[in-house]
Order: sequence, then C-alpha cells, then structure tokens
Amino acid sequence: MKPMPVPNILVIEDSKSVQAELVRRIEKDLRFNAQAVGTLAAARTALAEGEWFLAIVDLALPDSDDGAVVDAVLEHGLPCLVFTSDITQETRQRILAKSVTDYVVKNRHAVDNLVTAVGRLHRIRGRKALVVDDSRSMRRYLKNLLSLHLLDVVTVESGEQALALLQEDPHFLLAVVDYELDGMDGVELTVKIRARRELKDLGIIGISSFSGEPLSVRFIKNGANDFLRKPFEREEFQARMFQLVDTVERQRRLRELDEIKNRLLGMAAHDLRNPINAVNGFAGILLQTAKSALDENQQKMLEYIQLAGWQMNALVSDLLDISVIESGRLELCCQQEDIASLMVERVDMAQLMAGDKNIEIRIDRNEALSANVDRRRIGQVIDNLLTNAIKFSSPDTLVSVESWSEDENVCFQVRDQGPGIPSTERDKLFVSFQKLTNRPTAGEVSTGLGLAIVKKIVEAHQGRVQVESERGKGTCFRVCLPLQSHC
Repeated sequence: MKPMPVPNILVIEDSKSVQAELVRRIEKDLRFNAQAVGTLAAARTALAEGEWFLAIVDLALPDSDDGAVVDAVLEHGLPCLVFTSDITQETRQRILAKSVTDYVVKNRHAVDNLVTAVGRLHRIRGRKALVVDDSRSMRRYLKNLLSLHLLDVVTVESGEQALALLQEDPHFLLAVVDYELDGMDGVELTVKIRARRELKDLGIIGISSFSGEPLSVRFIKNGANDFLRKPFEREEFQARMFQLVDTVERQRRLRELDEIKNRLLGMAAHDLRNPINAVNGFAGILLQTAKSALDENQQKMLEYIQLAGWQMNALVSDLLDISVIESGRLELCCQQEDIASLMVERVDMAQLMAGDKNIEIRIDRNEALSANVDRRRIGQVIDNLLTNAIKFSSPDTLVSVESWSEDENVCFQVRDQGPGIPSTERDKLFVSFQKLTNRPTAGEVSTGLGLAIVKKIVEAHQGRVQVESERGKGTCFRVCLPLQSHC
C-alpha cells in the first residue's frame, strides 16, 4: 500500500510575521507542507501550479481588498478557510454567501484555531455523515453544509431508511436526525440507533422546528449527543458539529490506543514466558541434581532464583489474561460444573501458600451446586480471591470460604481477617494496575490485576461480584453466578 501523500497547505496572507508563524505551526504540529504568498497575483500562480489540500485566505491583500482571492480559491475546488480581522455583520454575510469552509477571526488564539481546523478537516475527509430529514430542501442544505467540511454525506427521508443504511455500513461518523419524520419520529430513531451503536462510535445531533415540548431533553436522554432547534445559525451548527466530531474522534483514538496497549502487553508477556520457564527449570534441575555440590548460601540463591521465577511467571500470566480480556478475545468453554467441589479443589491448592503464614482456610460447603460455567476461568476467580485474602492477611489468622444457592444463582465468598479496605479506595478495587494503600503482609508480589481479572471473568458469565469491608475488620468478596449463564 502506498503511503498517503503529505497534504500541501497554501497560506495567502500579506503579513510576513503571520505567514511565518502559520507555516511554522502547520509544519511543526501537523507535519504538513505549507507555502505562503502575499498577493492575489502570487496566489493565482500558486493555485495554477500546485496541488493543494486547502487554502488559508486573508480577505485584504495589497492587490485585492474585496475578497476576490476567495473566488480564486473556490474556482479551483479547494476548501477555503478565511482568516480575517474584519468581522462586521456585512463581512460575515459576504463570507457566508460564498461556499467557504469556515472563517477564523484574527485574535490571540487565531493560529491555534486555524491549525486545529486544518487538522480536523484532514482527519474527517471522506468520513461518512448521515442526514435524516423529510424535507428535501433541508436535506440539501445540510448536505451542502457538511460537504464543505469534506464529509461524505448520505441523505434519507425516513427512520426506516436510516436504520437499514446504518445496518449495512458501520462506518458513519455522524448522524443529523430531524424529529418530525414519517413513521417513527427522530427520538424513536435515536433510541433504535443507540441500541446498535455506542456513543463512542457515532455522534448524533437532533434537530427540529417543533416547539410543543422540550425535545432537547428527550433527544439527549435517549442517546443523542446534542440538539439544535430550527432555524439555526450556520456557525452554531458547525461549532456543535466540530465539538461532537472531535469527541467521537478522541474516543475512537483512545480505543485504538487501548487495543494497541493490550496487543503489546500480550506480545511482551508471551515472549517472556519461555525464558522465565527456562530459568525456573534450570534452577529446579540444579537444586535436585547438584545439591551436594552447593553450599548453603548457593542453595539459598538458587531457591531465590526459582521463587523470583515463579513470581515473574504469575505476573506474565496476569498480563496475558488482562490483555486477552480487555481486547474482547476472552472465550469461555462452559458446561455444567459443581462449584462446591471446585471450591474444595482450589482451597486444597492454596493450603501451601496459607501454611507459610500459618493461616487457616476453613471451608463451609453445601452439597453439589451445579452451574453452567467455564471451569478453568471460575477456578481462576477462586484462586485470585484466595491468593488475595492470604496475601493481605497477617499470620495466624483465618480465611473462611463458603458456597450456597440463592434464587437462580450459585454464590460463593472468601472472607479474611485482614486490615480491610478504606472506603475512599473502593472504586479502585477492580481497575487494572491499581494498587491500594494496603500491602501484602509477607512481601508477596501484587500486580494490581487479580481483582480486575476476577470482575471481567464473572461479568462474562453474566454474574456479579460484590465486596464488603470494614477498616480493621477484614474483607469479604462475594460472587454470584446464574445457574444457566449464556456463555
């Protein structure tokens, strides 16, 4: 695939200092090419000889003070951003009468505003916008207005047509929805759109000339991002549209960055696992086969190496799990499992870790409690809750485990006698990489991922996880899973 060519921006401005600053900022902030000229004659030559993405135009030039430079730019079919200090009502109307993309007033923020406008135009060029309105003239007006910002605009006259189009093509950036439509109204359409498309995927602006009720409230409470009452000023519509597009673009970019982060975590963790396992294996072999040749200090060092390897392996496993879960690639293999027997199995495995701190694990189990779950993943939930309880409990304390049936759910809980969780830190409990003020009581490693993994796995089973804690009196984590989860 060929790389996209770098956009060329033509700056038509007679002030040398303004020219220099605009060219500098466009090249520095946007990495675009920029060329400046100071007269209408020079602009005509540049327009004829170059290939331009858009032009930034000062209305008053030495050889033209009547805005003829705007017409020269528009004749070449280029987007035109007017840059002017004269913003009288007459000038404003004269600018808006032409098909200029926008105008920017010369003030202390002008250069920032221009650079932002140029960058936005380049980002949304060719992105799709949908106009839903039963008035042909309004559809035409909105299409022309949105097209000035290089959007690919599709217009329809009914909600049914809009839903069919959005179902067929998921790549729309923006939808402008009128209230008074034949069939379903604009609010009903917004509800149906939001059932399929999240706020971060599609921006919706509701519009209406109807004044019989507070439509702005109805639109926004039902999923629209904004609302405008007809007739509206062109600049107001543009400003609202810019804010909405910027918000959707930022959310999409954040999601892309999050996906990149998850892929990097997964790749790094996967590549680390083999050398860590090799270190653990070689350390174990040396401890078994060369013990007689090692003095006490050397044996301890090998044991420390093996312990560090185990801890690193646990960290790598957590990183792999969280990257899989947060990227949406968690796959469950569910079948009927006895949760009570699974609890016993996992408690037996945790006894060694608990024994090192003389912590008693007491289990109170019911008879067979069957639920449709992924045995490995729910076992991982129990392991994480038990490990967490043991890590944060002092020696010679009790961890109690219980399972029971409740309505249409199977529930289990792990309760410790640790320091408890401050109420100010409860909202951090299930967030990835968050560590609270409490620290493991024997220097154990804590990645800050265990509870985040627990919550994601439980929610993937359509279950819920709750926490009860009182400062100085311990913590209880409770999990309830539906008997027949659709996993």
